[in-house]
Amino acid sequence: MKRSDPITTITTTDVMKVHVGQKLSAVAELLRENAFRHVPVMDGERPVGMISATDIFKIVYDPDGTDERMTAAILDHEHSISSVMSSDLKVLPRSATVHDAATMLSSGEFGAIVVVDDDGKLAGVVTTVDLIRYLRDGL
Repeated sequence: MKRSDPITTITTTDVMKVHVGQKLSAVAELLRENAFRHVPVMDGERPVGMISATDIFKIVYDPDGTDERMTAAILDHEHSISSVMSSDLKVLPRSATVHDAATMLSSGEFGAIVVVDDDGKLAGVVTTVDLIRYLRDGL
């Protein structure tokens, strides 16, 4: 484990993504049914935002337990992906290092970084969990 290890060492490249025009309920379902918490939002081949399970939770928290169909209807009627996603993307190029990712993620302000290729297209995502696993494996 070195400061200069390439970010590609910890980048998840098989990334599920959503497109800015999709329904928010589809994103909520994707997050609910999979073991990840962040989804890049795409406009064509370029990442334009990130949406997290926390972003959706903030707008649908219901202690009375509204059923899933009602929640989906509320999500789609009152919100869109672009109104909920974070458009302040944290981005690193594929040439970055694990240290670069650790520096960004250590701020605690966000939990995922978008990794892009030389053309600015999505190459993968690095999350705090990816970084923790890398550190664990190096111990």
